[in-house]
Amino acid sequence: MTVAGLDFVAIDFETANRERASVCQVGLTRVEDGVVVAEDSWYVLPPTGARDFDPWNIRIHHITPDMVARMGIGWEQSLERLEAFAAGWALVAHNARFDRGVLEAASRLLALPVPCHRWEDTLVLSRRTLDLPDHKLTTVARHLGIDAFTHHDACADARACALIATSIARMSGVGDLDGLWPRGAGASRASAHTGSLGARAGGAEALSAAPVDTEASPIACPNDSTC
Repeated sequence: MTVAGLDFVAIDFETANRERASVCQVGLTRVEDGVVVAEDSWYVLPPTGARDFDPWNIRIHHITPDMVARMGIGWEQSLERLEAFAAGWALVAHNARFDRGVLEAASRLLALPVPCHRWEDTLVLSRRTLDLPDHKLTTVARHLGIDAFTHHDACADARACALIATSIARMSGVGDLDGLWPRGAGASRASAHTGSLGARAGGAEALSAAPVDTEASPIACPNDSTC
């Protein structure tokens, strides 16, 4: 089922250690009119050091120094590939403060220009619209009937994030990004919201903006409870 006008790229990063610049995998999913139309994913040689992996992170995502050495590409090439895929579209992530932080930190470490995108957050969206015991990516996906996936694989996580956004859009009758994330209530301004489906606007049920909860969406992923 299409959702005319719902266009974005879902994005997910995995990191080699607790440094945000230590990106080791990228996952991307393009959504056009509410339908997944393309995906891409690859390993990255972490800008912080190709062998500087924390055992904790390896236990989470199972990506090793040998894997990125054999199959990874550098961050500069990764950024070019990411930008070619995203084509200036809005980026959506689950706990977007983390993923945006990774992109910005890796770029700045190598003195590369930081791409300018609209960022939105399915963690914000799920907290504002779904009554769940927690809002981890897997919890939200399971609640919405999204097929099981390999969590902490960047490609699988990006696709799950995309499907969360499109599922909530269909549930609520919202047809575009501004309906899902009203201007002024996005991830670039706030980390989380509470609230519920709001009043109708323009013939579709819009999602109401809610007060900012500045403590609710920490940036310390993947080790925290938001992922």
